Amino acid sequence: HLKTVVLLSTYNGEAFVAAQVQSILDQDWPDLHLVIRDDGSHDDTRAVLQRLAQDRRVTVVHETNIGLPHAFFRLVGLCPRDAGMVMFADQDDIWLPGKIAAAAAGLARIDSGTPGVYCGRLRIVDARLTAVGLSPDWPQPPSFGNALIENVCTGCTAALNAAGFALLSAHRPVRGVIHHDWWLYLLVSAFGTVVFDAEPHILYRMHGGNAVGLPTGALDHFRRRIERWRAGRSLGLLIDQARAVEASAGGALTAPARDLLHAMLEVTASRGAAVRLSQNRQIHRQRRGDDIVWRASLLLCAVAPTRRSVSP
Repeated sequence: HLKTVVLLSTYNGEAFVAAQVQSILDQDWPDLHLVIRDDGSHDDTRAVLQRLAQDRRVTVVHETNIGLPHAFFRLVGLCPRDAGMVMFADQDDIWLPGKIAAAAAGLARIDSGTPGVYCGRLRIVDARLTAVGLSPDWPQPPSFGNALIENVCTGCTAALNAAGFALLSAHRPVRGVIHHDWWLYLLVSAFGTVVFDAEPHILYRMHGGNAVGLPTGALDHFRRRIERWRAGRSLGLLIDQARAVEASAGGALTAPARDLLHAMLEVTASRGAAVRLSQNRQIHRQRRGDDIVWRASLLLCAVAPTRRSVSP
C-alpha cells in the first residue's frame, strides 16, 4: 500500500470534525497519516483536535488564521515529502468505507511519472446526514480548456499521486487562485492526467457554515446561475487565475495549452479577442446551458467591453 497522507484544514469545526476524522481513521488502509492544520479557530475545535491527536497517525498544527485557499497551500508545505498519495479533506464531511482504496485504484491507471489527480462525485447530505442528492456526473472528460473557466475537481474528493504532489508543491501561487481545488485541476490538466470517478465515496455535508456549497438539484443550480449573472461575478476572476498559471507555470506549458491560456488572457485586450474566445470550442463549460451562458457573456463583453460579467 502507498503511504497516504490526508491533509485536513479546520476552522471553527467543533460540531463535525471528530466524526470526520474518525471516518478517515476507520479507512482500511495500513499506511495512513493525517495532518490537521487549524486555521486559528476560536471555538472548541482545538480542544477536540488535542483529543484526536492521541492517535499516533494524527499530527495537529495550530496556527493563525490565513483563510482559504492559503490554508490549504500551507498544508501542502506541512505534508511529509515521502507520501505516495496525498489526499485533501474538509472538516465536516464523512468518508465512506473504501474511499482511499478507490482513489488509489484511480491513480493506478496513471503512469507513476505522470502528474495525476483523482476526484469524484459527492453524495450530498444535510447537517444530520440525511440524503439530499448527488453532485453532477460531468458529461465531458476533464481538460485544461475546461479548467480555465470551470472546476470539476472538488477538493474533498481529490487525491494526488507523488508526481502530482510534486507539481503542486512547485507551483503554490500567492494570489489569483479562486479555490485550491480549482488550482489542482488547472495544474494537472495542463501537465498530467485527471481521473474522475462517477461513483461517490463521500458524504458531503451541506449546512449553513460551509465555506463553499454545491447546488442540491437542477432548480438550485439554475437559481445559482441566474444569481451569479445578476451579481456580475467577474471575468476578471478567471483572468487573474489564468495569469497565476502563466506566472507560475507558463514557461513549461505545451504549445496547445499555451495557446489556450493566451486566448483567455487576450480577452480583455479587444472586442475581437472576446468574439474569438466565444467561438473557441476547446475552452468550454461542461453543461450545454452553462456553456451558452459563458459564450453569451463573452459576446456582451465584445459589445460593451466595460461590462465584463460572466458566470464562472
